[in-house]
Amino acid sequence: MSDRKLEKKVVAGNDAAQVLNNPQYQLALIAVKGDLMLRFENTAWEATDEREEIYRELKALSSIEKKLLKSMKGGQVAAKNIEFFSKNRENPGL
Repeated sequence: MSDRKLEKKVVAGNDAAQVLNNPQYQLALIAVKGDLMLRFENTAWEATDEREEIYRELKALSSIEKKLLKSMKGGQVAAKNIEFFSKNRENPGL
C-alpha cells in the first residue's frame, strides 16, 4: 500500500476515533439504544412488525459502531506500518 493510502487510512481512523470518543456521540447512542429497548419492551404481543423494525434499527446502530471501530483500528495499523516503513528506509539493514 502506498504512503498516501496509508496516510488516508490514518486520517480516517483518527476521525473515527474522534467520533467514537466524543461524549455527545456516546450519550446519543446510549439514549437511542435505550429508547429502542423501551419501545421493544412495550410492544404488544401481536406487534411483530414493530418489534422487527426496532430490531433492524438496533442492528443499524451496531453496524455504524462496527464500521467506525474498523476504521479506527485500520488507522492504527496504518500508522504502525508507516512507522515501520520509515524506520526501514532510514536503517535498511535492521
